[in-house]
Parts: sequence; C-alpha cells; structure tokens
Amino acid sequence: HAESVELPNFIRRKSRKHIYEEYVRKCTEIVERTDANGETSREPLIPGPVGYQTFYNVLNVITSSEEKLFTAVDYVTGLLINDQFELLQRMLEDFSPDKITEKKLSKQLELSKNMLKHQYHEHVVKKGDNVCTHDISYALLPNRNDSSRNRSGRCNACLYPNYVCKELSSVVTESGKDGIDDALEAIKEAEHKMELYRGHRARVKNQQDAIDRILKDHENECLQRKDNKFTRALLVADWKMKWEEKKSREITLQHYGKRGTSWHGCLLIYFQYEEEEYEEEGEMKVKERAVRYHIYMDQILATDNKQDAAASAAMIEVFMHQCSERFPHLKEVVLQTDNAKCYSCVEFIYWLKLFNMSFDGIRISEIIHSETQAGKGLIDAHFSKGTSHCIFFMKNYQRNKIIAIASAAGLAGALAWSGGIQNCCVQLIEFDREYMRKIKDVLKPVIVATTKHFTRANHIIFHACPGERSQSKPLSMENIKNLEFKFSVYGYSNVGKGVLFEVKLPGSVKASENVEDLAEGEDDETLADEAEDNVPDNDINNDLKDSMNSSFDYSYETMVGNYVLQLPEAQRGDKSDDEEYEYESKTSDESEYESEYENNQYVRDFSYQAPPTGTNEKIMSGAKVLKRSEWTRLLGPRDKDRKKRERRPRGYNDDNSNYKARVDAIAMSVRKASYYVAENLIETRDGKGDMKEYEDCSSFEVDTEKLKPRGWARRPKHGEQYGKKYIAEFAYDIEELFNVGKSDSEKKLNARTMLERLRRKYPKRYTLPSETTLKQEISKLFDKQKKNTSKETASGDNNNRSYAKFPEIYANAFKRYMKEVEDASTIKPKEAYDKLVEDYTDENGRLPSDFPSYKQGTSKFSGMKTTYRKQLLKEIL
Repeated sequence: HAESVELPNFIRRKSRKHIYEEYVRKCTEIVERTDANGETSREPLIPGPVGYQTFYNVLNVITSSEEKLFTAVDYVTGLLINDQFELLQRMLEDFSPDKITEKKLSKQLELSKNMLKHQYHEHVVKKGDNVCTHDISYALLPNRNDSSRNRSGRCNACLYPNYVCKELSSVVTESGKDGIDDALEAIKEAEHKMELYRGHRARVKNQQDAIDRILKDHENECLQRKDNKFTRALLVADWKMKWEEKKSREITLQHYGKRGTSWHGCLLIYFQYEEEEYEEEGEMKVKERAVRYHIYMDQILATDNKQDAAASAAMIEVFMHQCSERFPHLKEVVLQTDNAKCYSCVEFIYWLKLFNMSFDGIRISEIIHSETQAGKGLIDAHFSKGTSHCIFFMKNYQRNKIIAIASAAGLAGALAWSGGIQNCCVQLIEFDREYMRKIKDVLKPVIVATTKHFTRANHIIFHACPGERSQSKPLSMENIKNLEFKFSVYGYSNVGKGVLFEVKLPGSVKASENVEDLAEGEDDETLADEAEDNVPDNDINNDLKDSMNSSFDYSYETMVGNYVLQLPEAQRGDKSDDEEYEYESKTSDESEYESEYENNQYVRDFSYQAPPTGTNEKIMSGAKVLKRSEWTRLLGPRDKDRKKRERRPRGYNDDNSNYKARVDAIAMSVRKASYYVAENLIETRDGKGDMKEYEDCSSFEVDTEKLKPRGWARRPKHGEQYGKKYIAEFAYDIEELFNVGKSDSEKKLNARTMLERLRRKYPKRYTLPSETTLKQEISKLFDKQKKNTSKETASGDNNNRSYAKFPEIYANAFKRYMKEVEDASTIKPKEAYDKLVEDYTDENGRLPSDFPSYKQGTSKFSGMKTTYRKQLLKEIL
C-alpha cells in the first residue's frame, strides 16, 4: 500500500511570502561551526534556498491555511472580549518592565482569550464538581437570596483569566508609572466584562442544547414509528436583510436611493424513515435510520416593508397552510426564531395562539428563541443561496436586455425562475394592514397586561384548549373577543418550572405565583442588531442581522488530518459538496410575459402561479398569497459515506508491490515534519483542550465575594449587559470632535479616529469609551442634529418654509470684514468664514455654542456679497 503520514492541522500565522523571505534570510546567514576535530568553518545557518514555488508547495502540504480576517464578528464578542483584550495588551506594553515579562503575559492573555471564546462552552455544561462557573442549571436558575447555594469548587481553566488579570495588576502596581489607578480600574472593568461574556456563553449553550434535544426527540420518534408519515417537525423562521434592487447594467445614478424589499424565510426540518441493507459475515442485515430533510420557503412581502410582530406571524401562518397541503400528516411544529423584537415580543405569542385556535391543520406547540448573537444557521445559508440564484438569473436570462430585480414581484419571480432552488418554494404575499390593526386592537388589553409580567422569554409552550383545531373557517372578530387559552413561559429553556398564564379575552390575564422567575433584562436597543420590530416604511437601508460566529483563534486550533504521499490523477466523477451551486435549465415560454413582471424581464414559469381558489379565505391574519410555487422533487442530504474515487499515486498500478516510495521535496518534508511531531521537537496545541499553563493558577486564591451565586448567568438588567461605557466623562470631547466635522465636512471623524484622538489627549487614561460605544454616541449626535434641523425648518409647503435667523453678532463681523477692504467682492466666502472661526475661537480652542456651521456661514456671506454688488451697481447707474 501507499505510504500514509498523519500530521496535525497547522495554521500559518504569517503569509507564505513572509515565511519564504525569513527562510531565505536564514539560508544566507553565515555562522561558525566546529567539527569533531576542532576545526572551525563558516557555513550557512541552514542549507538552501530552494525555489519559491517548491517552498510554497511544501508549505501548502505541511500547513493547512493562513489566519483569516473576520469582517462580521458578533458585537457581544467584540465588546466583551476583543476590545478588552486589546486594552489589556496596550496596558501591558505601557507598564511592562522588560520584554521577557511582556512576552510571558502576552501569551497568558492569548490563552485566556482562547479559553473564554473556544473552551468555556464545554466547561459550563459540566456537573457534580461544585464549581460555580459550571452547570447551566445553577447558572440560570433564579437566585432566592440563599447564600448557602454558593459553590467553592476550583477549575483552573475557568480561573485562568482571573489569574492573568491579577498578574497584570501586579505588573501595573509595581511599575511606579503615572496612571496606575486608572489602569487598575480598567483591568477590574475588563475582568467584569469577561464574566458578562461567560454568562452570555452559558445562555447561548443552553438554548442550543434545547434545540438539539428537540431534534433528537423527533429523530427517535421517527425510528419508533417506522414510517414516513411524520407528525412533528421543527420550523425555523427569520427575516433576511432587505433585498436592494439590482440591475444587470446599473448606471451610476441608479446606485443611490434604493428601497429594500422584505424577504422572509422558513425552514422545515423533519425526519424520514429509511432502511438500508448491508452484508455482514455473509448474512444480509437491515440498518434502520432516520434521514433528516430540509425544505425551505422564501416569502416576499409585496405591500410594505414593515417587519413587525403581525407581519412575522402572518408569514408563518401562510407557510403552515401550504405546508399542511403538502404534508397532511404533519400535526405539530416547534417554532424556532432568533431574538428579534418582532419574534420575541408578547404580541407575537398572541398572534400565534390565534392561529392555533383558527386553523384545523398544523398546530404550533412551542416557541423557542435562540440567544442573542448565537451565530448563523441553515436559514442564513439558504438566504445566501437565494441571492446567488437571483444573480444567476440576471446573468443567464434574455441576452441584450437590461435585467432588473427592482420590486417584490420581480424578486419572487427571479427566485422561482427555472424551477427555483432545490427543496424550496416561493410565495408573493400582500397584507391587509387595516384588518391586522383591528385584530391588534382586540389583543391590546391582554398584551399590555402580560407585558407587566415579562417582556422577553426564551421558551413558550402552548397548552391545548377546548375548540382548538376544530375551526373549518378563520375566526371572526366576534369569536376572537371571547377566546380563552393558556400558555407557559420559561425565561430559559428547560430551566425552572415556568410560569402559567391563563388568558381570557378581552382583557383578563392571570399568572402563576412564581412570575418573578421571568424578571429579565433586555438587550440595549442601540446594540441589538436584531431589534427590527418597527422598520419605517420609508427605510431604504439594509437592516442589520445576526453577525458571524465569534472569530476563531487559529493560533491554538489543531486538528488531525491525513496526508497521503501520492500524486492523484485528474479528478473525475462525483463533484464535491463545496463546488459552486449549479442550476437546472428548464424550458419556458420566452415569448409570453405577465404585465406585472414586464419591467423585470421575467419569463413566465407555469409552476409559479396564483394559488388554488379558496386558499386565501382560510387565512385568518389578513394576508393574501398572490402567487406561489410548489415543493417538487424533495431530496434528502447527500450520503456522507458514499464511496469516493480512489486517489492513486504517479506510476501506480494494481500490483502494489511495484509501488515506489516518493523521494521528492514534498515527501521528504512531510516525513521530517512527522518525525518532529512524534519526537516532540516542536510543540503543538489543541485550541479546544486544556493548556498546561492553567496549572500556574493552582495556588491562586479567589475572593469569597467573587464566588458566583445561583443565577449568576441570567441576563442582566437593561443597560448593564455590556458593562461601563465611560461616555459621560468624555461627552463634551466627543461632541466637540463631532461638531468640528459638522462645521467642516473635510474634518469628519469616524469612531476609530475619534478614539485615537481621545488617547492622544488623555495619554494616561485607559478607562475610555470603546470604538463601538463611540459609534453609538455618534449616532445619537446625528439624531440630535436632525431634530434640531427639523425645528429650525418649518414643516409644510416649500414656499412657506421659514429658516432660523442667522446670529446678528456674526453677521456684523462679516460686515466689518467687508468694510476693511477696498472691494468686498474680492473676499471669498471660505476666507471670511475662516477669519470668523479665528476671531471667535477661545484660548481652549472652543467655539461658541451658537457658532454657525461652515455651510451656514459661507451661505450667509455669499448672500451679503450679492447684496453688496447690487448696491454698488445701483450707485453706479
């Protein structure tokens, strides 16, 4: 057989070019060597160099890839981890007495960061060791003020970040430099934010495990039933970032002022029973398995862009109606969403309960929310594939014509083109907002009453009620006013007993005694990218969505991979899962167009058409399906165990005895690397395993006050989730820097530049606002500026518009400048404004609060110059 060598999956910390340059430098470095006879000779440090292409080939085999740059790291990790460790590293560089100490503590900081981001989620699920940072139930159960429940067990890995903070505090204290007190305060706050991040990871892990348990229950039920008439499934719903219009030939003017189109997605996950025959010891046996299926639906909103609770619930209702037609045996779904306010608000719960009471098909049994910034999922990947499908449509349809996807109808048509995406259908939907408003008015009293008990919970369970799923027609407004039902609410999935709510419309809400268990903080609305409940109809910007998973610490991640010392033949046969998505071509009548798609050059596809008669009459929410496609040719996942084409080395034949071991540079390098690893001549680390450095904190004593009580990981109160912001102390400096950019657009500063200015102004301060916090403050200042502008400008007809009066003191200064020269028309507005700034700037470099902006000042002076010229001309005539 061919020779096989196993190597860890090394990650390059530098680019190939820099590694090669360092290699060449060492090859040209001459050192003195003494042989066994005592003779001295001058030789290169290492032999070589080889050519850069050979070196790159060896490097590509020995190492896996380079560190990647992440452009969408989630904001929780950014605020509580990345920003804090950047600050701690900066303090270390400022206070470290020598390079040895700096290098040692830098490594410890990197290990601490890696532990929190990539290892702690495995520690928080441990039980039975009396460690306060372990056990999700202990972390999330409400605290009954019983101090005896505090745990005092030790975990060196969990204590390591605290130990490193203490070591850094010692270095700062012993340095004797200026700014020690502020640096110690910054270290203390950074340590507090690390604990907030632990709580965040505990909540994320709890919700992920709860979703995994639901899927496991569905899988086990499929294996027990041994048929394909599944009755339960998981439904995942989410809003995509608004689709901005695209054209195949977009001119510059069309790039601006785009209006987004709302795109909602649903994913149904269910299991199908299959049997697979295999041979064992000459006997045929049957292997039972539950195969997981994913089917999608893209829902495009045609009427407006408002993504509120009513719109979200209506989308789900419409999906369930079509799903019930396709899978009549499906009776119950668990709904999974993120924590966007349109899903997590109380109103959404009541809308879904009305659907359960009105619809005799599929029932929503539970709602489970993933935790804030829990990462991307399958529905997000589907949105990416849908975008690719639309772009593919624009590239391949109707040559020599401008293809545009600029409307809701055009987007839905593009998604349905050529049969659409595999396992996916499309709906074009419009809402009757007036009817929705009437239903909301009926629900308003119970919504208000329920909101007094809780505003956010991660798990809701609906209880079956008399008359549920018995309606052949949608509930009338009169029937809605007399409904009675129950549901249980859990702050966190599978934690605690939950709170039972008994609701009787129009306004009676009764909660069980343990309602204090639901007392929760909420995300800071200026940070939560998922808060999209009231998107204005004139909003033309993309909504922010969940950011990417936390960035991966490549320096410590080690995986085992196989490298076979063979050169494969050209790849043929099956294509890999990583290849570009391919689309089936489907015949269509290119001569016929529908009027509503004519501007989008849409080819009519007969699989995408109006729904059957009577479909919309069954929908309770007031939604109406204008057009839809159907699920066809549903396929399961590709077989992961499928036989792949055998990779054969150069000169290989069926007689393995003729195979000769490779002796080229790559093969020799791989063998050498394997030897170094086996003999521990180079150190390898697994980023998800315990580090030997964790033992350094074995003697680290933890203050009793820092032992975490039960419920320590529950969501903090509003405004406390991300620790101190340090805005109040620097509010004047921030506003001053903002006003400089407001008066002169050339001097506008972004958040990062503003932070650097603050660091230069306060070199010994470390308790400064973070870059993200500065972005929030800049947004507030922009909002304040807009409000002030709206007050200055009268609303109504342009002809009746009045403007704020220009301050007389500055107008008189302009008149003075004009009198000081022989011909005032020679003064440029910019020169006059610059002189005004110079005259009214105080000794601290500040301008008066009523000082005009650059635009106001130059406009005023231009008008005065025009008046001057008219008067001069009048005198001449």
